[in-house]
Amino acid sequence: MGVPIMLGALIVAAFLGAAAGLIWQSTDWADEETPEEVVTAEAAAG
Repeated sequence: MGVPIMLGALIVAAFLGAAAGLIWQSTDWADEETPEEVVTAEAAAG
């Protein structure tokens, strides 16, 4: 009876971990792109 509960917990934990990782990656990626765009805009204006 404990095996299905543990399998369910494993699936939920894997899904939450994957979702958190994707959110963290997309946030980090957006932060890296922002300075590049600002530098490009400054270089074009200068």
